[in-house]
Amino acid sequence: MWYKYMMEEFIGIDIGGTKILGVRINEDMEILSKEKISSYNKNTLDNLLSNILLLIEHLKTDKVKKVGLGIAGFVDHKKGFIYSSPNIPALINVNIKKILQDKTPYEIFVDNDAKSGAVAERFIGKGKDTEDFVFITFGTGIGAAIISNGKLVRGHNNLAGEVGHITLDPSGPLCGCGKYGCFEAFASGEAIKRYYLNHIKAYKNLPILDLVGANVSLIDTPLIFSYFERDALAKETLTTAAHYIGLGLSFVVNLLNPEKIILSGGVSASLNKIWDYIIDEFNKNTLPIEKRNVEFIFSDIGENGVAVGSALMTFKDI
Repeated sequence: MWYKYMMEEFIGIDIGGTKILGVRINEDMEILSKEKISSYNKNTLDNLLSNILLLIEHLKTDKVKKVGLGIAGFVDHKKGFIYSSPNIPALINVNIKKILQDKTPYEIFVDNDAKSGAVAERFIGKGKDTEDFVFITFGTGIGAAIISNGKLVRGHNNLAGEVGHITLDPSGPLCGCGKYGCFEAFASGEAIKRYYLNHIKAYKNLPILDLVGANVSLIDTPLIFSYFERDALAKETLTTAAHYIGLGLSFVVNLLNPEKIILSGGVSASLNKIWDYIIDEFNKNTLPIEKRNVEFIFSDIGENGVAVGSALMTFKDI
């Protein structure tokens, strides 16, 4: 259509614990271009900033005036200030909005990555026709955001929805946020891998060890899921994670009574392998009316969701 050539365009960037992904979209929410940096040094701010600027350079056109960032961390969206990011050490007390606006000609918008993901679901995903849902992403960490009456719930400091940092067991493992026993410390991708590696010595004849030999650095969360039925420690690891996922989801549903829970992130794609264990624990701990009326749905937006949502937040009212 000819009118598309007149549309403004927007860049959205997903800054995660392992990758940086950017997209350029138009006002019709169509993805026009995409760029991805699969790994980066998350310990140094200069490296992170140089990669963000590189993506902007690759994605920009003369129709772009605004850039949105979705960041895995505790974010003041009004100031563009990042207090901390449990999985990105470089981001501690950083006003990334000011830095990037000084280095580029664009208006910069900054928000938590889960909130960006929820916005994408609200406009183009499984939440498009739903007024009340919770979006939960299982990846390096566990993030979440709440949509109520069609609007994003932010709370006083933009920290509403930090489901990953609900304490499930105060005597549990240390979380990246500094607390002990968080949902994220039990059931994120990193937590699953850590549990497996910490318990190797208690087992003999593990098929995963036969596969990787002495190089345990090759063991990751997807590998553990793939050996769920064949490796005794993989089964223990994942049934333990399932217990805490079911418990964490019960907290969310008992508190918020959503119509839907939309699950996303790299780990969520494998949760079907342990779904019966998750639902069993969920049902034990959830009020009867609420558990009958909530629907669990897996996002189908894919890896672009946070980046698209970050772009949408530059021009959509939510």
